[in-house]
Amino acid sequence: QMTLVHRVLMLDPRGGRFGLGQITGEADIHPDDWFLTCHFVDDRVMPGTLMYECCLHTLRIYLLRMGWVANTNEVVYEPIAEVTSQLKCRGPVLEKTHRVQYEITLKEVGYQNGTGTPYVLADALMYADGKAIVQMNNMSVQLTGLTRARVESLWLNQSSRQSIPSDGKKDTI
Repeated sequence: QMTLVHRVLMLDPRGGRFGLGQITGEADIHPDDWFLTCHFVDDRVMPGTLMYECCLHTLRIYLLRMGWVANTNEVVYEPIAEVTSQLKCRGPVLEKTHRVQYEITLKEVGYQNGTGTPYVLADALMYADGKAIVQMNNMSVQLTGLTRARVESLWLNQSSRQSIPSDGKKDTI
């Protein structure tokens, strides 16, 4: 398994411009990291798809902390087909980069109508040594295989029930 997030610097369940939560993850970059040495021999940069995956891993950490958990192989994290996302790359992660940060802001959290499948829409910014290099709008994730009923029954008698935000949830996308 890849370790794409080395540290969580901030996790605020009421943070971000929408008040639905924000998380900032961070990773150290080394000149001999596998993605730099294997991407292109003559263009040693972090692939854009890996940048996206790093932001997605950070969002997954937030969702797990929120209480959206399941047994291994019970849930699949996947994009929502009906949601159009946008990715803008304005700079690379290079061998000389020391640290990257992933700032994820939740903008919609809820359960899909009909299936009860948990979903989230978020915006993400990725920084390389403090400079913004990637922006993602409407990054979508649904947890196929998990339902609202399953999440609520799991936490029904747990003292950490308040970790599951109740405001801001919608029943439709």
